[in-house]
Amino acid sequence: MAQWLTLLLASISSAQTSVTPSHMVSGPAHGSLVLVGGGRTQADIMRRFTQLAGGPAARIVVIASALDDDRLTSEGLARLQSRSSEMFGGAQVTVLHTRDGAQADSEEFVKPLKNATAVWIFGGDENHLSVYVGTRTEREIKAVADRAGVLGGTSAGALVLAQFTTHVTADTPEQWAHPLTGFKLLTNTIVIPHWSQRHSQLIIPETMKPHPGMIAIAVDEATAAVITGTKLEVVGEGKIGIYDGSMYGRLPYRIVSADEIVDLKELGGRINSQK
Repeated sequence: MAQWLTLLLASISSAQTSVTPSHMVSGPAHGSLVLVGGGRTQADIMRRFTQLAGGPAARIVVIASALDDDRLTSEGLARLQSRSSEMFGGAQVTVLHTRDGAQADSEEFVKPLKNATAVWIFGGDENHLSVYVGTRTEREIKAVADRAGVLGGTSAGALVLAQFTTHVTADTPEQWAHPLTGFKLLTNTIVIPHWSQRHSQLIIPETMKPHPGMIAIAVDEATAAVITGTKLEVVGEGKIGIYDGSMYGRLPYRIVSADEIVDLKELGGRINSQK
C-alpha cells in the first residue's frame, strides 16, 4: 500500500500542472461539486445532488466512460440511462460515452451538455476519462458549473474533477507512477477515494512533503464532500480526512464527519502560514 502511494505522489510534480502559486484551495466560482469516495450508492447523497441540480426539473448528463466495456454496449447504456433516472429521482438523464478524443471534442457530442443543470461521472478506470481532458466536453462540463449547476462523481469520477488525480484501479506500483491531469475544478487539490477502506491515513502525509501547497481531500466510501463556494460539507455514513500540512492533535489530518462544514479558505490560510 505504501509503495503505490509513494510512487503516485512522487510523480505528480513532474507529470502534471504545478500547484497554483497562491496555494489557495478553491472550487468553481459558481455551482457545486459532489465528490463521492466510491462504494455503494447512498440515497442521501443522490438526493442532495439532485436537489442541487434542480430537483424534478433537473437535466443531468451522465458520463459512463470509466465503466468496463461490457457495460457500455448499446443495451448496457440503455439500462444505465434507466437506472440513472431512477437514482436521480426520475430526473431527465442523458448518457454520454466515447473512447475517441475527436468525438469528445466535437460539437455534436457536447450538445446535451449545453442545457444541462448537472453532470455525474461514474467511477471505474480513470484512464478512460483522460479522453475528455482539453476537449469541448471538458469545457462544457465547466460551463455547467458556470451556470450554477452541479458536477459530481464517484471514485474515479470524483477524482478527475480536481487539479491532480490518482489511479484508483491500478494493480501494480508501476501503474501508479503515471498520474493524469484532472479538470481542475478544485485547485491545488488531490481527491483520494476509498480512504479508510485502503488504510492510507498515515501514508499520505509523507508522500505529500515534496509538494508544498497541495491539499489532499480523502473520502470514505458511501460518503461525499459537497462543495459550494468555499464551504465543504460531509454527507453520507463515513468521514473525510483533510491533509493541509497541519497536525490535529496527534493526527496529520483533520477528520470531518457527517453534517460538519469546513471553510476552504482556512485550508489555504494554514498552508500560507507555513511558508
